[in-house]
Amino acid sequence: MFKKDSILRTILDGTILDNFIVKHHKYIFFLCFLAVVSIYSNFAAEKKYLDKIKLQDSFLELKAESTLISSELMNLSKEFEVSKLADKNNLELLFPEKPVYKIYSDTAKIAKE
Repeated sequence: MFKKDSILRTILDGTILDNFIVKHHKYIFFLCFLAVVSIYSNFAAEKKYLDKIKLQDSFLELKAESTLISSELMNLSKEFEVSKLADKNNLELLFPEKPVYKIYSDTAKIAKE
């Protein structure tokens, strides 16, 4: 019981500053420095995480927009749509009556032999 009274007395008297804090001030400053670094690190990590989420959202929006533009391009590049736009703008384009076909060359085979 006497020891508890002496601890309480040192706190109330202010002698704890002389004994404990002054003696261990380097460790106290070091712990405060570590606390500040830890808080800064947490804030930086949270900021990077929020930036990552924003980038993921914008990526999904751009991916959907890309799909939409690609489908519109596919629709506009159909022969019927091209002929319709040509007639609308009076371009007087002639379209082939036979379907288009690819011409293959055997030059690659000749070069290998």
